[in-house]
Amino acid sequence: MTKKSLLWMLALVLLLSACAPKPAQETDAQMATRVAQILTAQPTSTIDPVLALSLTPGLDIQPIEMATATLQVEPTLPPTATAMPTETPAPTETPVPTETPTITPTLPPTSTPPSTDPRSVLGSPSSTDSMDNNTKWNWPVGSSEFASNEFKDGHMNLIGKAEIETDGPTGWILANTQTATNMYVEATYKTTACDGRDAYGIIFRVPVLSEADRGYIYEISCEGEFRLWKWDGKDGTSGKYTSLIAWQKPKGSAEGAINIGDNATNRLGVLVKDDLITVYVNGFKLGEARDGQFVAGNFGLVINPQKTEKFTVQIDEMSYWLNP
Repeated sequence: MTKKSLLWMLALVLLLSACAPKPAQETDAQMATRVAQILTAQPTSTIDPVLALSLTPGLDIQPIEMATATLQVEPTLPPTATAMPTETPAPTETPVPTETPTITPTLPPTSTPPSTDPRSVLGSPSSTDSMDNNTKWNWPVGSSEFASNEFKDGHMNLIGKAEIETDGPTGWILANTQTATNMYVEATYKTTACDGRDAYGIIFRVPVLSEADRGYIYEISCEGEFRLWKWDGKDGTSGKYTSLIAWQKPKGSAEGAINIGDNATNRLGVLVKDDLITVYVNGFKLGEARDGQFVAGNFGLVINPQKTEKFTVQIDEMSYWLNP
């Protein structure tokens, strides 16, 4: 208790004692002793008296609980995968773009004529017709029952007029040149539309030019076959056909020598020496046969449609060699 409080309380005691019946007069020593006893009996207050007087009577003052700060522990999350840094490749030298090679399709090799090709062995021909027009060898121009022809764009067009039938009539046209006994003759043909056994070739040793009803005929077909036959229109009432080499494919070294189908070019050749007949295509020997019925005569061109209406071939050149 403070000194000031003690003085106030002492004054209050004195005042009260004054109102009561006065006891016997106390000595100074007794007064001092009593004050000491009052001071001792007074409980020691830890509250400021001003503060105690301001308390509201009957108010239940509850002790204030101090909030205890609770440490909030953040939950430990499982570690997440840490993206590894992408390794940056070391810069390399930018390659110089190279040109992409163009793939050229490989074509089947073209047959090279053998060294026995009559054209290369015999030297220069006795005569050559470039087929620019009909004047060199006096070709007839126009139409017959089985064939027609025309000269156009530097070649002769030979057209078959026979109706389409198996081994039907063959049409031919003859050059007006000298007759020959032994000779080599060849012609270069180019097909247009060409199918199956549509055929073309050379007629030779025709005994009488003005009649043209007898002779030997060599043909190749659009499907790659060849044949050699003889025609004698004076044998019997309807003539006689004789096969010397039946239709067949080239064999041996000449296999595949005939170019087939549309727009195919082939060089046909016939070598006749006495009774021996040898046939060639593109310089390759295809076969031979013997026959001595017709020993000399004229030659010409043959057309034989079998599948294509108005089957047409172009003749670019024709040559012959006398007495090879």
